[in-house]
Amino acid sequence: MSLHVCHTTDRRGAELSCVDLVRALRELGVRSKAIALQPGTTENPLDLPVLGTHGRTPLAVAHLRKMTSEHDFVIAHGASTLLATYLSSMGSSTPYVYRMIGDPRFWGAVRFHDLRIGRPLRRAAQVVTLWQGAADAVIELHGVAPERVQVIVNGRDPGAFRPPTPEERHEARARFGLPADGTVVGLLGALRWEKDPLRAVEALRDLPDVHLAIAGDGPLRADVERAAASLGGRVSVLGAITDPQPFHWAIAALLLTSRSEGLPVTEGGLCGVPAVAPDGGGTADLVDEQTGRLVAADSAADVYAEALGAVLADAPARGRSLLERCHASFTTTVAADQWLELFSQLRR
Repeated sequence: MSLHVCHTTDRRGAELSCVDLVRALRELGVRSKAIALQPGTTENPLDLPVLGTHGRTPLAVAHLRKMTSEHDFVIAHGASTLLATYLSSMGSSTPYVYRMIGDPRFWGAVRFHDLRIGRPLRRAAQVVTLWQGAADAVIELHGVAPERVQVIVNGRDPGAFRPPTPEERHEARARFGLPADGTVVGLLGALRWEKDPLRAVEALRDLPDVHLAIAGDGPLRADVERAAASLGGRVSVLGAITDPQPFHWAIAALLLTSRSEGLPVTEGGLCGVPAVAPDGGGTADLVDEQTGRLVAADSAADVYAEALGAVLADAPARGRSLLERCHASFTTTVAADQWLELFSQLRR
Protein backbone atom coordinates (compact mmCIF):
# COMPACT_ATOMS: atom_id res chain seq x y z
CA MET A 1 0.00 0.00 0.00
CA SER A 2 1.38 3.42 -0.97
CA LEU A 3 0.87 6.73 0.83
CA HIS A 4 1.13 9.84 -1.36
CA VAL A 5 1.94 13.14 0.37
CA CYS A 6 0.87 16.50 -1.10
CA HIS A 7 1.72 19.89 0.33
CA THR A 8 -1.79 21.41 0.33
CA THR A 9 -5.32 20.77 -0.91
CA ASP A 10 -4.99 23.47 -3.59
CA ARG A 11 -5.49 22.33 -7.19
CA ARG A 12 -1.92 22.95 -8.31
CA GLY A 13 0.30 20.91 -10.61
CA ALA A 14 1.97 18.69 -8.01
CA GLU A 15 -1.28 18.04 -6.17
CA LEU A 16 -3.31 17.30 -9.30
CA SER A 17 -0.71 14.93 -10.70
CA CYS A 18 -0.52 13.19 -7.31
CA VAL A 19 -4.29 12.63 -7.25
CA ASP A 20 -4.26 11.41 -10.87
CA LEU A 21 -1.49 8.93 -10.07
CA VAL A 22 -3.31 7.58 -7.02
CA ARG A 23 -6.44 7.07 -9.12
CA ALA A 24 -4.47 5.24 -11.82
CA LEU A 25 -2.73 3.00 -9.28
CA ARG A 26 -6.04 2.08 -7.71
CA GLU A 27 -7.38 1.09 -11.11
CA LEU A 28 -4.42 -1.29 -11.39
CA GLY A 29 -5.28 -2.85 -8.02
CA VAL A 30 -2.66 -1.04 -5.93
CA ARG A 31 -4.04 0.26 -2.64
CA SER A 32 -3.06 3.91 -2.55
CA LYS A 33 -3.99 6.94 -0.50
CA ALA A 34 -3.31 10.66 -0.93
CA ILE A 35 -3.07 13.14 1.96
CA ALA A 36 -2.15 16.82 2.36
CA LEU A 37 0.21 18.25 4.95
CA GLN A 38 -1.86 21.42 5.36
CA PRO A 39 -5.04 23.02 4.02
CA GLY A 40 -4.98 25.10 0.87
CA THR A 41 -5.98 28.71 0.44
CA THR A 42 -8.28 28.58 -2.59
CA GLU A 43 -11.94 27.73 -3.03
CA ASN A 44 -13.04 24.24 -4.10
CA PRO A 45 -10.03 22.38 -2.65
CA LEU A 46 -9.12 18.78 -3.33
CA ASP A 47 -10.92 16.32 -1.07
CA LEU A 48 -7.89 15.09 0.86
CA PRO A 49 -7.29 14.35 4.55
CA VAL A 50 -5.21 17.16 6.09
CA LEU A 51 -2.59 16.46 8.77
CA GLY A 52 -2.23 19.90 10.37
CA THR A 53 -2.39 23.66 9.99
CA HIS A 54 1.18 23.72 8.69
CA GLY A 55 3.16 20.95 7.08
CA ARG A 56 6.27 21.29 9.25
CA THR A 57 4.67 21.49 12.69
CA PRO A 58 5.56 18.70 15.14
CA LEU A 59 1.92 17.59 15.10
CA ALA A 60 1.83 17.18 11.31
CA VAL A 61 5.14 15.32 11.32
CA ALA A 62 3.90 13.06 14.14
CA HIS A 63 0.73 12.25 12.22
CA LEU A 64 2.75 11.55 9.11
CA ARG A 65 5.14 9.32 11.07
CA LYS A 66 2.21 7.21 12.28
CA MET A 67 0.77 6.90 8.78
CA THR A 68 4.20 6.06 7.38
CA SER A 69 4.41 3.00 9.61
CA GLU A 70 1.09 1.76 8.23
CA HIS A 71 2.16 1.76 4.56
CA ASP A 72 4.63 -0.11 2.37
CA PHE A 73 5.90 3.02 0.61
CA VAL A 74 5.58 6.78 1.04
CA ILE A 75 5.81 9.08 -2.00
CA ALA A 76 6.42 12.79 -1.39
CA HIS A 77 5.20 14.97 -4.25
CA GLY A 78 7.03 18.29 -4.62
CA ALA A 79 9.63 20.28 -2.71
CA SER A 80 7.35 21.40 0.12
CA THR A 81 6.78 17.79 1.21
CA LEU A 82 10.42 16.69 1.27
CA LEU A 83 11.54 17.83 4.72
CA ALA A 84 8.40 16.63 6.53
CA THR A 85 8.63 13.23 4.86
CA TYR A 86 12.32 12.98 5.71
CA LEU A 87 11.69 13.84 9.39
CA SER A 88 8.77 11.43 9.69
CA SER A 89 10.84 8.60 8.19
CA MET A 90 13.51 8.69 10.90
CA GLY A 91 13.53 5.40 12.74
CA SER A 92 11.05 3.87 10.29
CA SER A 93 11.65 0.88 8.03
CA THR A 94 9.17 2.22 5.46
CA PRO A 95 11.05 3.59 2.44
CA TYR A 96 10.10 6.95 1.03
CA VAL A 97 10.36 8.15 -2.56
CA TYR A 98 10.69 11.81 -3.42
CA ARG A 99 9.04 12.94 -6.65
CA MET A 100 10.76 16.11 -7.84
CA ILE A 101 8.43 18.36 -9.84
CA GLY A 102 10.65 21.33 -10.66
CA ASP A 103 14.11 22.06 -11.98
CA PRO A 104 16.80 21.26 -9.37
CA ARG A 105 19.32 23.59 -11.02
CA PHE A 106 16.94 26.52 -10.50
CA TRP A 107 15.73 25.69 -7.00
CA GLY A 108 18.84 24.09 -5.49
CA ALA A 109 20.57 27.29 -4.34
CA VAL A 110 18.65 27.85 -1.10
CA ARG A 111 19.94 28.60 2.38
CA PHE A 112 21.17 25.45 4.16
CA HIS A 113 20.55 23.57 0.92
CA ASP A 114 22.34 20.39 2.02
CA LEU A 115 20.38 20.17 5.26
CA ARG A 116 17.04 21.03 3.62
CA ILE A 117 17.49 19.28 0.26
CA GLY A 118 20.68 17.24 -0.09
CA ARG A 119 20.45 15.13 3.07
CA PRO A 120 16.72 14.29 2.65
CA LEU A 121 17.36 13.37 -1.01
CA ARG A 122 20.22 11.05 -0.10
CA ARG A 123 18.05 9.43 2.58
CA ALA A 124 15.27 8.65 0.07
CA ALA A 125 14.99 5.13 -1.27
CA GLN A 126 14.53 6.64 -4.73
CA VAL A 127 14.36 10.13 -6.22
CA VAL A 128 12.00 10.38 -9.17
CA THR A 129 12.37 13.23 -11.66
CA LEU A 130 10.25 14.16 -14.65
CA TRP A 131 13.05 14.38 -17.22
CA GLN A 132 16.62 13.17 -17.61
CA GLY A 133 18.26 16.56 -17.15
CA ALA A 134 16.71 16.84 -13.69
CA ALA A 135 17.99 13.37 -12.80
CA ASP A 136 21.51 14.34 -13.87
CA ALA A 137 21.31 17.52 -11.77
CA VAL A 138 20.19 15.62 -8.65
CA ILE A 139 23.21 13.34 -8.96
CA GLU A 140 25.63 16.21 -9.63
CA LEU A 141 24.35 18.81 -7.15
CA HIS A 142 23.24 16.68 -4.23
CA GLY A 143 25.43 13.59 -4.39
CA VAL A 144 22.60 11.10 -4.76
CA ALA A 145 23.80 7.72 -6.05
CA PRO A 146 22.86 7.28 -9.75
CA GLU A 147 21.12 3.95 -9.10
CA ARG A 148 18.75 5.74 -6.72
CA VAL A 149 17.55 8.28 -9.28
CA GLN A 150 15.20 7.57 -12.15
CA VAL A 151 12.85 9.31 -14.56
CA ILE A 152 9.10 8.67 -14.51
CA VAL A 153 6.94 10.70 -16.88
CA ASN A 154 4.50 13.36 -15.78
CA GLY A 155 1.43 11.47 -16.95
CA ARG A 156 -2.05 12.95 -16.92
CA ASP A 157 -5.43 11.33 -17.43
CA PRO A 158 -6.57 11.46 -21.09
CA GLY A 159 -10.10 10.88 -19.84
CA ALA A 160 -9.95 14.12 -17.88
CA PHE A 161 -8.12 16.09 -20.59
CA ARG A 162 -9.18 15.86 -24.24
CA PRO A 163 -9.74 18.22 -27.18
CA PRO A 164 -13.08 20.09 -27.16
CA THR A 165 -15.87 20.09 -29.66
CA PRO A 166 -16.67 23.50 -31.22
CA GLU A 167 -19.65 23.73 -28.88
CA GLU A 168 -17.50 22.97 -25.83
CA ARG A 169 -14.97 25.61 -26.87
CA HIS A 170 -17.76 28.18 -27.18
CA GLU A 171 -19.18 27.22 -23.77
CA ALA A 172 -15.73 27.37 -22.16
CA ARG A 173 -15.14 30.89 -23.42
CA ALA A 174 -18.55 31.99 -22.18
CA ARG A 175 -17.84 30.43 -18.78
CA PHE A 176 -14.73 32.58 -18.33
CA GLY A 177 -16.15 35.68 -19.97
CA LEU A 178 -13.71 35.50 -22.89
CA PRO A 179 -14.37 36.74 -26.45
CA ALA A 180 -16.54 34.31 -28.37
CA ASP A 181 -14.64 35.01 -31.59
CA GLY A 182 -11.04 35.81 -32.32
CA THR A 183 -7.81 34.37 -30.95
CA VAL A 184 -7.46 33.67 -27.24
CA VAL A 185 -4.23 32.41 -25.67
CA GLY A 186 -3.70 31.42 -22.07
CA LEU A 187 -1.28 31.44 -19.17
CA LEU A 188 -2.02 28.98 -16.37
CA GLY A 189 0.02 29.12 -13.17
CA ALA A 190 0.73 30.88 -9.90
CA LEU A 191 1.21 34.63 -10.24
CA ARG A 192 4.65 34.57 -8.70
CA TRP A 193 8.10 35.85 -9.56
CA GLU A 194 9.33 32.58 -11.06
CA LYS A 195 6.34 32.40 -13.45
CA ASP A 196 6.85 36.00 -14.63
CA PRO A 197 3.26 36.67 -15.75
CA LEU A 198 4.09 40.33 -16.40
CA ARG A 199 6.26 39.29 -19.33
CA ALA A 200 3.26 37.52 -20.90
CA VAL A 201 1.19 40.69 -20.59
CA GLU A 202 4.01 42.70 -22.13
CA ALA A 203 4.27 40.23 -25.05
CA LEU A 204 0.66 40.95 -25.95
CA ARG A 205 1.52 44.53 -26.90
CA ASP A 206 3.04 43.22 -30.15
CA LEU A 207 -0.04 41.09 -30.95
CA PRO A 208 -2.97 43.52 -31.22
CA ASP A 209 -5.47 40.90 -32.40
CA VAL A 210 -4.83 38.43 -29.57
CA HIS A 211 -6.61 38.17 -26.22
CA LEU A 212 -4.74 36.76 -23.17
CA ALA A 213 -6.49 34.82 -20.40
CA ILE A 214 -4.50 34.43 -17.18
CA ALA A 215 -5.65 31.73 -14.75
CA GLY A 216 -3.97 31.76 -11.36
CA ASP A 217 -3.47 33.74 -8.21
CA GLY A 218 -0.53 34.87 -6.12
CA PRO A 219 1.45 37.87 -4.84
CA LEU A 220 1.83 39.45 -8.30
CA ARG A 221 -1.89 39.54 -9.07
CA ALA A 222 -2.32 43.24 -8.38
CA ASP A 223 0.69 44.06 -10.58
CA VAL A 224 -0.69 41.87 -13.35
CA GLU A 225 -4.10 43.54 -13.16
CA ARG A 226 -2.51 46.99 -13.36
CA ALA A 227 -0.48 45.98 -16.41
CA ALA A 228 -3.54 44.37 -18.01
CA ALA A 229 -5.58 47.55 -17.59
CA SER A 230 -3.28 49.36 -20.02
CA LEU A 231 -4.17 46.98 -22.86
CA GLY A 232 -7.75 48.01 -23.36
CA GLY A 233 -9.51 44.87 -22.18
CA ARG A 234 -7.34 42.42 -24.11
CA VAL A 235 -6.21 40.64 -20.93
CA SER A 236 -8.56 38.75 -18.61
CA VAL A 237 -7.23 37.93 -15.13
CA LEU A 238 -9.43 35.05 -14.02
CA GLY A 239 -7.92 34.21 -10.65
CA ALA A 240 -7.52 30.64 -9.47
CA ILE A 241 -9.64 28.08 -11.34
CA THR A 242 -10.89 24.74 -10.06
CA ASP A 243 -10.85 22.75 -13.30
CA PRO A 244 -8.08 23.32 -15.88
CA GLN A 245 -9.75 21.42 -18.72
CA PRO A 246 -12.33 24.12 -19.67
CA PHE A 247 -9.54 26.69 -19.54
CA HIS A 248 -7.53 24.70 -22.09
CA TRP A 249 -10.67 24.29 -24.18
CA ALA A 250 -11.06 28.06 -24.34
CA ILE A 251 -7.61 28.87 -25.72
CA ALA A 252 -5.74 28.41 -28.99
CA ALA A 253 -2.24 28.22 -27.44
CA LEU A 254 -0.44 28.31 -24.12
CA LEU A 255 1.98 31.16 -23.43
CA LEU A 256 4.44 30.31 -20.64
CA THR A 257 6.98 33.01 -19.82
CA SER A 258 8.43 31.42 -16.68
CA ARG A 259 11.96 31.76 -15.39
CA SER A 260 11.73 28.10 -14.38
CA GLU A 261 9.50 25.20 -15.39
CA GLY A 262 9.30 21.48 -14.77
CA LEU A 263 7.25 19.68 -17.42
CA PRO A 264 4.20 21.94 -17.62
CA VAL A 265 2.29 21.38 -20.85
CA THR A 266 0.92 17.82 -20.55
CA GLU A 267 -2.64 18.87 -19.69
CA GLY A 268 -2.80 21.37 -22.53
CA GLY A 269 -1.18 18.88 -24.88
CA LEU A 270 -3.88 16.29 -24.18
CA CYS A 271 -6.42 19.01 -25.04
CA GLY A 272 -4.64 19.64 -28.37
CA VAL A 273 -3.24 23.04 -27.34
CA PRO A 274 0.26 23.95 -28.65
CA ALA A 275 2.63 25.87 -26.42
CA VAL A 276 5.21 28.62 -26.38
CA ALA A 277 7.49 27.88 -23.44
CA PRO A 278 10.98 28.62 -22.07
CA ASP A 279 13.65 26.05 -22.83
CA GLY A 280 14.43 25.33 -19.17
CA GLY A 281 13.33 22.28 -17.25
CA GLY A 282 11.85 19.42 -19.21
CA THR A 283 9.82 21.43 -21.71
CA ALA A 284 12.01 20.26 -24.59
CA ASP A 285 10.64 16.73 -24.09
CA LEU A 286 7.28 18.00 -25.33
CA VAL A 287 7.72 21.36 -27.05
CA ASP A 288 9.56 21.78 -30.36
CA GLU A 289 8.86 23.12 -33.85
CA GLN A 290 6.20 20.45 -34.42
CA THR A 291 4.29 21.05 -31.18
CA GLY A 292 4.90 24.74 -30.44
CA ARG A 293 7.97 26.88 -29.97
CA LEU A 294 10.77 26.91 -27.39
CA VAL A 295 12.16 30.29 -26.37
CA ALA A 296 15.47 30.88 -24.61
CA ALA A 297 14.85 31.39 -20.91
CA ASP A 298 14.64 35.05 -19.83
CA SER A 299 14.07 36.25 -23.39
CA ALA A 300 12.46 39.64 -23.83
CA ALA A 301 8.71 39.96 -24.29
CA ASP A 302 9.04 40.71 -28.03
CA VAL A 303 10.79 37.36 -28.55
CA TYR A 304 7.87 35.59 -26.92
CA ALA A 305 5.46 37.60 -29.05
CA GLU A 306 7.25 36.56 -32.24
CA ALA A 307 7.22 32.90 -31.21
CA LEU A 308 3.54 33.06 -30.28
CA GLY A 309 2.66 34.61 -33.63
CA ALA A 310 4.43 31.76 -35.45
CA VAL A 311 2.62 29.13 -33.38
CA LEU A 312 -0.79 30.72 -33.90
CA ALA A 313 -0.25 30.69 -37.66
CA ASP A 314 -0.23 26.89 -37.54
CA ALA A 315 -1.87 26.16 -34.18
CA PRO A 316 -4.21 23.26 -35.16
CA ALA A 317 -1.43 21.18 -36.72
CA ARG A 318 0.98 21.82 -33.86
CA GLY A 319 -1.75 21.02 -31.35
CA ARG A 320 -2.45 17.67 -33.04
CA SER A 321 1.26 16.81 -32.94
CA LEU A 322 1.45 17.60 -29.24
CA LEU A 323 -1.70 15.58 -28.58
CA GLU A 324 -0.19 12.53 -30.31
CA ARG A 325 3.05 12.87 -28.35
CA CYS A 326 1.22 13.13 -25.03
CA HIS A 327 -0.98 10.11 -25.79
CA ALA A 328 2.08 8.06 -26.73
CA SER A 329 4.24 8.79 -23.70
CA PHE A 330 2.67 11.13 -21.13
CA THR A 331 -0.53 9.53 -19.78
CA THR A 332 -1.35 8.25 -16.31
CA THR A 333 -1.35 4.71 -17.70
CA VAL A 334 2.28 5.05 -18.81
CA ALA A 335 3.25 6.69 -15.50
CA ALA A 336 1.42 4.12 -13.35
CA ASP A 337 3.18 1.23 -15.11
CA GLN A 338 6.54 2.88 -14.39
CA TRP A 339 5.59 3.37 -10.74
CA LEU A 340 4.60 -0.29 -10.45
CA GLU A 341 8.05 -1.26 -11.69
CA LEU A 342 9.61 1.07 -9.11
CA PHE A 343 7.56 -0.52 -6.32
CA SER A 344 8.75 -3.94 -7.48
CA GLN A 345 12.35 -2.74 -7.31
CA LEU A 346 11.84 -1.45 -3.77
CA ARG A 347 10.34 -4.75 -2.64
CA ARG A 348 13.31 -6.62 -4.04
